[in-house]
Amino acid sequence: MKWFVLACMIPLPKASADIPKGSIPLLSQPSQQVPLPLQNFLGEISTFATQLQTFNDAISYLASLHDEALRSTESSTAGTGGTSAVLEAAVADATSEARELKDALKSLERDVLLTERDSYHGDGDAETKRRQWEKIKRDLQNAIREYENTERGYRQRYQDQAARQYRIVNPSATDEEISAAVYSGETQVFSQAILNSNRSASATSVARAVRERQKDITRIEKTLEELLHLFEQMNEQVVLAEPVVAKMEENVDQTRGDLEGAVTHLDTGTKHLRSRNRKKWYLLGVCILIIVVIAIIIAIVVSINKKK
Repeated sequence: MKWFVLACMIPLPKASADIPKGSIPLLSQPSQQVPLPLQNFLGEISTFATQLQTFNDAISYLASLHDEALRSTESSTAGTGGTSAVLEAAVADATSEARELKDALKSLERDVLLTERDSYHGDGDAETKRRQWEKIKRDLQNAIREYENTERGYRQRYQDQAARQYRIVNPSATDEEISAAVYSGETQVFSQAILNSNRSASATSVARAVRERQKDITRIEKTLEELLHLFEQMNEQVVLAEPVVAKMEENVDQTRGDLEGAVTHLDTGTKHLRSRNRKKWYLLGVCILIIVVIAIIIAIVVSINKKK
């Protein structure tokens, strides 16, 4: 299942051949601050519900593959078409779908928060979106719990089968020894039991089955850890990036104010410079005038002295 991005108020990209119909378009990037129109949101809810049903079908399919694996003694080395290979691929696909559904749920939650932020008290759109989102969240939680319960149940059945196989190669083993061998996951214990067994004809097939069951148990443990992490992420509250936006707006306002202040200071400095230049010219004119007056006085004094 592939996903593509639906940006609010932005034209969608053309569909390509590798994007299956019915996949859920995620909302736009976290920076998007415009909520979806109600009809578009309800369309996303409907698509989510369809994809969730596909996920539920995948869980049922996994159960049938687990049953087949329990009936089979084939090894994963038998080829990619074997039960083990098919089961492993199906588990990977189901877990990937669960993660993508979780991501879509968080995106829709963010749209609900955007709508509630921008709406007035008692806005019908906000209430409708919140109600629809809470329903699909419960549905997804129930589906993941079902997935988890399915894996836990088959883990126990795999462990029971491994215990029976251990008793085949070592009939004299105590319950404590069998339990320690099964729950520790140490296949060396089985190998030693096979070496000490008188039933060499079935030893090889039993050892192969034991290794396969241990592999299945390890994979289930990993799947359960991933599902637990998904639940934790689903319960995390989406926080809108409003503080970041507010800080950006504050910085813009401060920059605008600083720029206006700089322009004011520049205008004041220019006026001061022009005033100083005018004063320089006035001073120069006064100096020239004084020099001219002195020259005239000297000339008159010299002329009078000559007449005497």
